[in-house]
Amino acid sequence: MLAVFAFPILGLLTLWLLSRWTTIGKLPVYVTVTLLVSFFIPISTVALVPFDLVDDETLDNHKRLIMWRVIYWLSFLLMWLVLPLMQAYVESGYYNPWQKLKDASKNCLKSQLIILFCGAIGGIYMSVTAGLSFTSLKGLCIALSHSYGLLLVIWMLGHSAVSIPRSMLFNSVGSNLHDLYCHATHYYDAYRDAQSNYDDVVAKIMALEAIKTEKYAKWIDSLIADISSQDIGSGFGVGGRAGSSGNLSTGASAGASGASGATGASGRAQPRDLTPTNISDLGRRLYRDQSRLLRSRADWESLLAKVEYFEQLQSGTTHTRIAKIRPYLYMVGGLFLSCLSVIVIWSEIVSGTKLSLIDIIIRHVAKAFKVLFAALFLGYMCFLVNSALTSMRIFNLYAIVPKHTDSSSLIFFAAYALRLTVPLSYNFLMLTSTQETVFQEFLGKFINLTALGKYFNQVLPRLVIVPVLMTLFNVYDLVKDYLGFGFGLDYFGDDENEVVSAEPEGRDLVRRALQGFAAFQQPEVVEEQENTGLLSVVKGWFA
Repeated sequence: MLAVFAFPILGLLTLWLLSRWTTIGKLPVYVTVTLLVSFFIPISTVALVPFDLVDDETLDNHKRLIMWRVIYWLSFLLMWLVLPLMQAYVESGYYNPWQKLKDASKNCLKSQLIILFCGAIGGIYMSVTAGLSFTSLKGLCIALSHSYGLLLVIWMLGHSAVSIPRSMLFNSVGSNLHDLYCHATHYYDAYRDAQSNYDDVVAKIMALEAIKTEKYAKWIDSLIADISSQDIGSGFGVGGRAGSSGNLSTGASAGASGASGATGASGRAQPRDLTPTNISDLGRRLYRDQSRLLRSRADWESLLAKVEYFEQLQSGTTHTRIAKIRPYLYMVGGLFLSCLSVIVIWSEIVSGTKLSLIDIIIRHVAKAFKVLFAALFLGYMCFLVNSALTSMRIFNLYAIVPKHTDSSSLIFFAAYALRLTVPLSYNFLMLTSTQETVFQEFLGKFINLTALGKYFNQVLPRLVIVPVLMTLFNVYDLVKDYLGFGFGLDYFGDDENEVVSAEPEGRDLVRRALQGFAAFQQPEVVEEQENTGLLSVVKGWFA
């Protein structure tokens, strides 16, 4: 009976998360439907795995087997074919749908050839160890995909199991303000750079309007219409917040309306510029720079809103009930998540043995609560992995920003969420002593088909101690200082000397921006300020 309510509730949760990350109404229908399916599959496993684990009578073995087959092969199809093709299609700068599809197919083919090359190497290994057959090739695909996904799962799990509880236990108004001040200059510079790049590509597109021919008129007009529809120059960006506050208004509010002025500076376009390749490159750049500008503007506005909120808390001007009990909520939440993290980490280290705490708890609770405890632990593991995944910014190309995430980033993270779903689910089952689930029967024989797959499945979970220790002792910062780049997992992970030297400049920048912006606050930002409690923090981990 519980399954009847569980899956619809998880479906509503999927819709809510997607609506939090982006404006659903602005997405094409085919993108919206695909994303809903892609995100629902990982979320649905939080219910399906516990039902499979405790042999719930609501779903018999045949139904569970069908569901696991559909989930696995649909995930496989989505992450290796549909989503990469759709992402390339969305990023394509061509106007005609058929041309966009051809361009996307060509770009996807390049990456698929690399995968086929790796698969050929794996095929040679398979022919030596198990012989070549359809079953062995299918097992090879499953084992390779599982091993790669499991490695990512263990690394992200170990990182978040330490960083999230620690961020709550050692959370204070002063430390939050310190971090925000230290990174204000970086956020502001990123916003200005993004605005400059966007103005440059807009200027080049606007310059084409004067020389457009009938052949390319609709194409160029569609790009100009896209620029006008975004209205990026309006609102309360850096310049809007700054108002008359000195240099903060420099180059920040140009947007689409200022593009024509920039056109003259960049010189006139020549007829030779009217080529499909050139226009498609401009279209691709427009999409990329638009998305980057929206992300950087949202980051800057969010930072200012948070600074304003925490300054009110520090000065005591906020007298809401949530502000008074906020430290206690964080402490209780941090202790609870710390206990869950200890249980998960220990169970990973001793996976496959009777010392697993998850196995002990599930075995000794009443049958009526087995599903709930299994869902709690698996849900927390999914939460840890996906919080690490969605907090990553891949080469500043893909990022999750509340209400401002572009289609390409959503598709990218949906593909990786699918890639991690099956390894995470199977890994959770390995933390228990139950070996008779439908999922293990369906997938285990392929994972354990070769000695390498079986070895990876047994050894990798125990390596969770590596990212745990690296996060616990801030090894990421040491490596970043030595190599000059970071891992993309920590939002604030700069060198302490750099942070301290940047704080006064950042504080001055933020205060000048806030002084010039008190009259321009939008309802969305005010709402975020008023709800910066424990619930909003939990929501923010998914963003």
